[in-house]
Amino acid sequence: KIYTDRESSKVWVTPDNDCWDVLDLDVGCCEHALGLAHFYNSQFTAADAHYRESLRLLEATAVRHKTQKQQHGSLENKRRGQFETSINSSIAAVMMSMGILYHQREKTERARRFLEGAIQIVYWTTHQVLTSSRISTIATPSVTGFNEISLVVCVIRVGDAHRRIALMNKEKNNLEEAKLAFETSIRCLESTNIETRLSLKVDDESHLESIHQDQVDGMLLSCYENMMDMISPSEAECKVSTNRKWWNFSKDNQDLCVDDGIQDGLTREDLLFRLGNISAKRKKFDSAIRCFIQARQLTEDKLGTADHPIIGNILFNLGNVYRQMNKVHTAENEINTKNLGIDAFVESLRITKLSSGPDSLVAAEVMESLASLLMEDDTKLSEVSRTDNDGAIKFLRDAVAIRDKHRSEMSLQYSLSVHHLGVLRLRHILEECNVNIFRDMSILDEAVFYLSQALHIRRIILGDHLDAAESANFLGVALWKKRTLSDEIENNNEEIMHDAMKHLDDALFIRMSVLERESRCISNDSNSQHLETSADIIDIGSIVVKTVQNLYDIACIRETQRDFETQHKFLDDALQLMEKWTKNQNQGNSDGLKIIIPEAERRIWKAKLLYCLGTSWYERGKFSQAVTYFDESLVFYGLNDSAKVDNADNVFDDFFRKKKSDIVPTLTQSKPSAIVLVMEKLADSYYKLEGFEDALRCYAFCLQSYDEQFGHDSLEVGNILRSVGKMYGERHDHKR
Repeated sequence: KIYTDRESSKVWVTPDNDCWDVLDLDVGCCEHALGLAHFYNSQFTAADAHYRESLRLLEATAVRHKTQKQQHGSLENKRRGQFETSINSSIAAVMMSMGILYHQREKTERARRFLEGAIQIVYWTTHQVLTSSRISTIATPSVTGFNEISLVVCVIRVGDAHRRIALMNKEKNNLEEAKLAFETSIRCLESTNIETRLSLKVDDESHLESIHQDQVDGMLLSCYENMMDMISPSEAECKVSTNRKWWNFSKDNQDLCVDDGIQDGLTREDLLFRLGNISAKRKKFDSAIRCFIQARQLTEDKLGTADHPIIGNILFNLGNVYRQMNKVHTAENEINTKNLGIDAFVESLRITKLSSGPDSLVAAEVMESLASLLMEDDTKLSEVSRTDNDGAIKFLRDAVAIRDKHRSEMSLQYSLSVHHLGVLRLRHILEECNVNIFRDMSILDEAVFYLSQALHIRRIILGDHLDAAESANFLGVALWKKRTLSDEIENNNEEIMHDAMKHLDDALFIRMSVLERESRCISNDSNSQHLETSADIIDIGSIVVKTVQNLYDIACIRETQRDFETQHKFLDDALQLMEKWTKNQNQGNSDGLKIIIPEAERRIWKAKLLYCLGTSWYERGKFSQAVTYFDESLVFYGLNDSAKVDNADNVFDDFFRKKKSDIVPTLTQSKPSAIVLVMEKLADSYYKLEGFEDALRCYAFCLQSYDEQFGHDSLEVGNILRSVGKMYGERHDHKR
């Protein structure tokens, strides 16, 4: 309204020149946005008209603003210089859109002209910004106003323009020009976030808000694949070079030095290595493995040796791909990814120690990745957990010692190593059945020490970050376990419990804040596309599961404090959180959320939460409610009522007919399965309700399971026999 009536007396605002310049800029950006809307609706003529009008307004504003700038002093010029940067950035964006439009309509020369014009404007604008000590960001107008974005966006824009020019040259069979343009595009795009080692980085949740990185990866993938098409195997063999800058190795820094190195021309193994990295980031693991294996073979052939740091780097990335595959709970791939990953890391570590020394930071990085894989279960095997915690602890301690020697103890990588050490020590307590109070207290003290270190570093560097929440959560659990053990050897432990609850509450606050923010973003149609990649979806699913675990841990502490009302509240919150984020993927829900948690994991967690709720009711003497929750828990574990033994008396008779050795109670070396624990608690609930037949059916199931898992003379079997004996006594079957 103001814009169209600017000359009318109806406008009460004084027509200040700066005001109208800003208004012209906003309207030009609105015209650009309208053009984009028509373009995405395939209405190319209308899009062209809006682009042209936008360009006319922005260029006229730029000319007028430049004239006005010359008439003001230096201080005013600095302010106007920032505004000029905004205008130029907007013009470049419109010219990029016009180039894409004309390329789509096969008007190649016109498209090339606009794309090259956009490149020139961005280069000039970037130079102006970098040489100005007063400007650190480019203020780029958008439909909703001015948004400050980094120079990275301009670099991405230039890289995309070069990529499109390369595609045009390739279509015209101008292969040399196409290669040059592709290499320039790759240089620009890789400069935004180049990764030559798929290391154990901190998972920064900031990428959940960014729409740029996935776009960059897609552009790079396009460049790599097109370059691969243009480099024939015979041509690649002619470019034998053992000292390319991309692979340059510096023994002074004891690390791989990444230069752009593209001026010598990208070879086939270079491209395969880069394709492997991009494929791994995009969760295309099979493709990444093929690329790394081919890159290794070609590099070994050219270098004439397998003991080169380049090969070590390829094997390191290959091991991390296998490590990521091992986390995926699918049975589609029959290969043992964990063992293959260990083999790759071990060979990479051997080469790294030869080339850069056993105490190099590169060696520490390989040790940390190897330890991380050793900590994990083998998801491709159906047997029991195959973790090697002792091996993982050895490698982590060696890595921490190396980083201490290099004085890098305040780094995020160091925090990750001590975090894993703390988790491994805590895992020993959680999984061990034999209780030695003084030994376990020593292990818990070690876990608390390592986790406190990790939390301290992450808080200083990252603040309220998801990784800080991870360390806080485990530290809270470690303190809780320490307090539980200390009940038997000391009285004053309320301070420990207070610290445990504080850390758990802090972790929960951070995670819930992230989930609430992401829920709003997904619900907003304008931002709904920023989580389309499988990588982001898996990340949020992991956050949801960890938040549920966080709530579950707090609920368990409340149970030990006999605060059942609060425990119930936390468990209900956990169930509601699971339901909110696991709606049907095709139908969606009112919030627009998608299914992001594997069905098997969702069922297990729901079963655990229902079991905990049942236990809460049981402890309060509400046995009917407890039976309802225990039954529901068994359903989610995959059992129904038919799993209970029909003829319990026969089961007990068969048990006593077995040949019995001398009864020697044995200490159990492993824990009972979750299903049997639920069934035993259900039997106890039936017993309290005097439902003897149902209780006997459940006890018979437990007896069979314990006998098979732990043996005839185990204490678990003895506990079941004691409970059953009491029931038969109450039924006056005294002989039995």
